[in-house]
Amino acid sequence: MLTEDAGLDALSPESTPADCLPTDVWDRVVYDPHLGGITSFTFLRSPARMCASVRFMLEGGHPHNVVNWLSSATLKHRVRTPG
Repeated sequence: MLTEDAGLDALSPESTPADCLPTDVWDRVVYDPHLGGITSFTFLRSPARMCASVRFMLEGGHPHNVVNWLSSATLKHRVRTPG
């Protein structure tokens, strides 16, 4: 049982099934973009790029730089919007 807030970077299996978490915890979970490698370049640029990516998705866009891409039709059925 999740008793505190959580931040999730990556889940297994990928792509994450819509029912991977109980419905009562979605309002306490932050599901953020995965950062695949750490170099000085990615370390310096990652915060701004991740924020831009999250903002873009919150505005209805589809994520950029996805490793295991799903089609838009599949995304609508597999990705659950919190709330």
